[in-house]
Amino acid sequence: GITTSTEFLKEEYAQINPNVAVLKNCIDPLDVQECKPNTTGKFRIGFIGSVTSNDDYIHIKDQIKQIDDRGDCTIVIMGVKFSDGKIMPSMQEDYDFWSSLKNIEWHPVVHVTEYMSKVASLALDVAIIPRKEHYFNQCKSNLKFLEMSLLKIPVIAQGFSDGTSPYQGVDEKYMTVIVDNSHWYNSINNVKLNYSQYKALAIKAHEYVLENYNITTYADTWVKEIEKLCNYQKSY
Repeated sequence: GITTSTEFLKEEYAQINPNVAVLKNCIDPLDVQECKPNTTGKFRIGFIGSVTSNDDYIHIKDQIKQIDDRGDCTIVIMGVKFSDGKIMPSMQEDYDFWSSLKNIEWHPVVHVTEYMSKVASLALDVAIIPRKEHYFNQCKSNLKFLEMSLLKIPVIAQGFSDGTSPYQGVDEKYMTVIVDNSHWYNSINNVKLNYSQYKALAIKAHEYVLENYNITTYADTWVKEIEKLCNYQKSY
């Protein structure tokens, strides 16, 4: 038996083994917490985790620099570096780009048990989720949207030209999804200029993920799929 988090991956794995179950990513209501308010006087733009590397930001580097040059925004990076200041292996090029920016704030990676509280402490106004359009990223899930929405942080995420981004589909109306990559700068600026509107959308997204991705109500599905697998093993 195989479990995946998306229908896209189910179709891929089904070519190897037809016994595939989709157990979608879920959030835990125990992780609900208030984010630290932004009192810095600058708009805070978060690039969290994998989007700081893996070539996922390369296609919008010029627009990131354009934002940095404004001087009224802080680009908040959580990733690339460890708590002791050392750079993650193979990420020197990523470090060189981010460190070249003038209005940047670094935060190291943390243990997964500290992740949600750490993100909540960053006082983010918006979370940015760019992705390079390729097969590996088609296989990703909507996890970052779930995490940010649980914390009521507005999201701008990557769409793909063929509609296969994990942020396209049923979740799309609760965030800003960008397919035309020339629109990232303007979309970020639009969130800044109309923040109350996008914050209201993030609050709706918070309610949406608690209703549709809540592990306390969805765990039953996990149990049923595991039981099916166990029964299959007995019959085999």
